[in-house]
Amino acid sequence: MLLALTLVSSRGLTSPTAPVFASPLRCAGVRCSDPERKAVFSEERSESVKAGGIASLTGTMASAPVKASAVLATLPVKATALASWQISTCVFAVQLFLFGIVYRCTVRCDDNDALRQGAVGAAALCRALGLMQTNNAWTGDMWLQLGLSFGESALAFGVAAAALEFAWDKGYGRRLPGLGLPPDFEKRLRREEKRILREEKAFAKRLYDFEEKRIRDGPPPPYRDEPPRPFLGEPPPPRFYRDETPPFDYRDGYRDGYDGPPPYEYPEDLEDPVVR
Repeated sequence: MLLALTLVSSRGLTSPTAPVFASPLRCAGVRCSDPERKAVFSEERSESVKAGGIASLTGTMASAPVKASAVLATLPVKATALASWQISTCVFAVQLFLFGIVYRCTVRCDDNDALRQGAVGAAALCRALGLMQTNNAWTGDMWLQLGLSFGESALAFGVAAAALEFAWDKGYGRRLPGLGLPPDFEKRLRREEKRILREEKAFAKRLYDFEEKRIRDGPPPPYRDEPPRPFLGEPPPPRFYRDETPPFDYRDGYRDGYDGPPPYEYPEDLEDPVVR
């Protein structure tokens, strides 16, 4: 629910970042090897986890005075209140961790304060509505409860967002780029394209050297009595000089004056030497 409300709140806001299809980096034109792609995803995952940790730590510390006042207000049932405080603090820390990840994916590199405020407000409202304890009828106490929960949530999420902005500005973390790619992705892409170009040039040079050697040295020398080759179940071709015609024709069989080996090695083909 937190993710859905956050995305809906930023639905109608205009982002100054160029759209994906307006960028020269098209999905079809991106050629990146598996190690490069895995490295990019690993870096982005680590940055998201770092953002979640910063938000969880700072947001929990910001909400500590409010939680402590709630415990002090229930001194007669201190044990129960302390156990409830521990559980609610742990749950709130998990919510703040997820908020840090969602906030990083929502604001990205956009210089849009309304987008940041919308993400914080949506997260605070979602948590406040989840903490409400409803009865059969709406009463004034429910408004007070909603206001207190929203204020506590807005304070914690706001401090977490401010801590994330401070960490990103100081270089302790990295924002998510507008295209969802790391800032040096274009450099990595150019390096990968240069590597592919070098491989293509090396292959073309080997092919050129082979053709040049074949043209310079000429065809291989003629041969006789070559071992038979597999021809998909058919008998091997007749053994003759590569640059001459077979020593027989279709009508007269062997030519006059030919005393070489028969065209086939198979005994059943010696009586009727016909080209197949």
